[in-house]
Amino acid sequence: MGTRRHNLPYHLTSLIGRWRDIAQLTQLVRRRRLLTLVGPPGCGKTRLAHEIGHRALSGFADGVWTIDLTAVTDEHGVYESIAHTLSIPESGVQSLRGRIDDHCRDRHLLLILDNCEHLTRHVSALASELLLACHSLHVLATSRERLGTPDERTWAVMPLAPPPAAADLHELLSCDSVRLWLDRVQSVQPQFELTPAISATVAALVRRLDGIPLALELAAAWSNVFSPRELLDRIGAGDHVLTKRRSPDSDRHRSLDRAIEWSCSQLRDDEMRTFAALGLCAGRCRMEAIAAISGVDPLTAADAVASMVDKSLLVGTVSERQATGYDMLLTVRQFAYAELCRRGELDEVRARFLAYYARLAEGSEAAVERGDEPAIEAIDIEYTNVTRALTIALEADHATAGRIATSLCRYWECRGRYEEGLRWLDAVSRLPDQDVRTRIRCLGWFAVLSLVLGSGRSECLRMVGEARALARQADDPMLEATVQQQAALISSRLGDLDAAKCAAQTAVRMARRAGDVRLLAHCTFRLARVALLRGETEDAQAGLECSLETARSGSFIPLVVWTLVMLGQLQLQRGQRGQARDHLMEALVYQSTMNPSQLTALIETMAAVEVAGARPERAATLVGGTDQLRATYAVAARSALARDTGELASLRRDPRLRKAVARGGGMDREALVRYLLGLPEGPASTHTNGARSELVGLTNRELQVAQLVAAGLTNRQIANRLSIAERTAEGHLERLRGKLGVHTRAEIASRVAVALAAQDGAGGHRKSGQP
Repeated sequence: MGTRRHNLPYHLTSLIGRWRDIAQLTQLVRRRRLLTLVGPPGCGKTRLAHEIGHRALSGFADGVWTIDLTAVTDEHGVYESIAHTLSIPESGVQSLRGRIDDHCRDRHLLLILDNCEHLTRHVSALASELLLACHSLHVLATSRERLGTPDERTWAVMPLAPPPAAADLHELLSCDSVRLWLDRVQSVQPQFELTPAISATVAALVRRLDGIPLALELAAAWSNVFSPRELLDRIGAGDHVLTKRRSPDSDRHRSLDRAIEWSCSQLRDDEMRTFAALGLCAGRCRMEAIAAISGVDPLTAADAVASMVDKSLLVGTVSERQATGYDMLLTVRQFAYAELCRRGELDEVRARFLAYYARLAEGSEAAVERGDEPAIEAIDIEYTNVTRALTIALEADHATAGRIATSLCRYWECRGRYEEGLRWLDAVSRLPDQDVRTRIRCLGWFAVLSLVLGSGRSECLRMVGEARALARQADDPMLEATVQQQAALISSRLGDLDAAKCAAQTAVRMARRAGDVRLLAHCTFRLARVALLRGETEDAQAGLECSLETARSGSFIPLVVWTLVMLGQLQLQRGQRGQARDHLMEALVYQSTMNPSQLTALIETMAAVEVAGARPERAATLVGGTDQLRATYAVAARSALARDTGELASLRRDPRLRKAVARGGGMDREALVRYLLGLPEGPASTHTNGARSELVGLTNRELQVAQLVAAGLTNRQIANRLSIAERTAEGHLERLRGKLGVHTRAEIASRVAVALAAQDGAGGHRKSGQP
């Protein structure tokens, strides 16, 4: 080795977005004797290892030495590469392995074994034995899968977080994946600038490339040939443009496809079958789905998934309810789809895919009706695949498209996906060979969802009228009861209470004829709701109590919620505020499965209760909250109680209550629920402006993330709360550490606490919300 203390290369390009990893790993590599950087191809493991080596150099008296094992094919080749790098002299007496042991035994050095994925068994054995024989030796390995030694510590090197969908120019310029792409583009075109005119295209391009550093560099290499829009279009059209240029910073990966291809070559044939089948997916899927789509038994699917996770071809994420979903990077999925086509298995996998997701969609109706949160979450996890199946069925299997779309209507309502539901129903309703039952359900649900959004009232009446006529012709009492109930809802919402009563009465008769307890409870509720609007309070109470009893005994959770809210409104009309509040608070127990319309009606009714109780500030806060819910979910503005419309609207106009209305308007769904329950406010609700003076330089989104970190939420929980990707949440967290100059989540929480304490001291005291 002479007088040199390392053989680390000096890279010509800057390292972007890994500062937190570098800081922690530099410390970790000095403490842990075997550390492996594991991640998908193209994520920059080698570059990160080199940077760690430079940073850790002062801590190793005998230096840092990197050995590239890319071209090595066997155990002896590993020994030769190490001996050559460390300048170990040849000996005719001692074995090569023995000379390596002797050389390293009394030296304090760091070996970087780079690109070990094809030699994991050999490197694992060598590392274990070397570390036992040489007590001052440390090893840093890079691999697409872990080495598997008992004392190994692994560190996942993932793609850089892509920008959020609605990011503005400022957010893009602070996003590491965009910064990396821009840096590499400007090395080719120094005059290039990111402007508002192209910011959306650049954001889409970076998201399309999954934030993978190698993919971003390969794309940037084309910047003097194609504009960002042209490059995005070519990649989207399947043009293998990224395979035709080398990364300026990598001699090993001539293309991203080659890197993925090598990882796939390590799969067994049965594992490759499962890998290829996942190419048809559009997002996360659960183990059950993987087995069904692949056409293999659950144990075989589990083995294949474990292998793909080990090789960084698949990434598993665990939800708050401990449900695991597996996902691929888009670039890997494209490769899997190409493999699926190459194997000639596309048609059979597509048939299994459609069958499975049609069954999952059909089960969503009962899941929502029961308030079965784990089953609803299964749809949440698989939703992109369910809609992928719907897209395929619209082209190739119209009957299945109708089954999926009409089965998802209650899920769309539950999750507030009204506009999306309308788009799918419209697409299905235009299919030429639609069966009558599907046509009826499409028309009825289209009318209901349109009404929620407050659009096309005359069109709603026309569609539900057509559905009623078709249902009568079909002579299906259950179907007719459903449509008559929908007609009653629409007529009552449009103010025609006579027509609403007639339709509700017909719905009850048809439900009795059908003999369906759940449907009868729904229709009875609808008739009672019409009676309440007509001022027929005795009939309304009898109907609501009957409906509530059936709903409770059958665990029909959405109906339980609506009935309790309506009973609250009835008691409020009678001046019984205490009973009204009790009904509303009971309904709030089910808030996690409430749809936005239900929660809006509940909160607005509670606002009316507070007005009646002479609590105008609390009422105004709740009114502001309902305004926020309507804006978030595009729910049409309407008062839960017609007689309270003027009183609630006057709260918005009262200058003394403007702050309270604004406060409610700054609360998200969870913060509103906490306020109703009298709990301390959540971290991300109303204190953005006050905290900003202490947390200087943060965007609104970064401040929200900081507050959620302070509340103890995980990255996954933060992503769910803010409706962003988990990798996006991780990116925000990384930028927070940089801007605040901190390293741990506890330090972020401390900064947030100081900021909010300063605000409270300046007169921004946070109320508990206790009435």
